[in-house]
Amino acid sequence: MKTKSKTMRIPVDIINDIEKTAAEKNTSFTKEANYRLKHFSNSLTPAVMVKIQNIINTAANALSAELAEEIQKEGDELWKSLK
Repeated sequence: MKTKSKTMRIPVDIINDIEKTAAEKNTSFTKEANYRLKHFSNSLTPAVMVKIQNIINTAANALSAELAEEIQKEGDELWKSLK
């Protein structure tokens, strides 16, 4: 991927938040900032998608087969509506 350096002003509180998140994810400031820029218009980031699916999986595994199937269907409908 080709990159280009660009100077921009960022509020200190946003810098602090990006640095904190990058440290938690064990990644760089640049990678976290680029991730946020790429997904700014869509709150359904890959990380959010994974979290939603993990919740569905956990709930489905804790219930009967019938309820698990119903939860998975609801999850599938959710994915369709969010795409």
